[in-house]
Amino acid sequence: MDKQEEMLCETIDDFIDRYGNMVYRVVLQHMQHEADAQDVLQDSFVKIMNAKRPEFENVYKEKAWVLRIAINTCKDHWKHERIRKTVELKDQYAQEETYTPLVVLPYVKKLPQKYRDVVYLFYYEEYSVKEIASILGKKEATILTWLRRARKCLKEMLEGSDIYEEI
Repeated sequence: MDKQEEMLCETIDDFIDRYGNMVYRVVLQHMQHEADAQDVLQDSFVKIMNAKRPEFENVYKEKAWVLRIAINTCKDHWKHERIRKTVELKDQYAQEETYTPLVVLPYVKKLPQKYRDVVYLFYYEEYSVKEIASILGKKEATILTWLRRARKCLKEMLEGSDIYEEI
């Protein structure tokens, strides 16, 4: 990591430059529709801009704080029923910096939301179980259970497909 990346963000532009793509990918997988994801992305950065930022020990804690705000903003949108019932269109995912095969992504989208969140944070954003527990405000044992159940569900879905032999 170079010196610039080790510095904490000072302005909202710094947050957008550093975390914009990551937050977009997280909210897109959570919201399932590009337009809703863009709304949540914007709301997330408005909340970051207006929030009283805690003193961060390092960039990693700052990143976790940003992710928590984004995920909570997604939950707020679902809670307040701002999501319209529409026919699902194929989303164009931000493909850069993803490490899980994209062929599995449609199956991940079929998982219950809590499983989707942990699978995405674990495999796509490469967070540890401890870090995911902190971000989602859950116990590590809960995250481990959700990951195990998600893997089991994915395995069952994939075993009946042609993709199973590819991965």
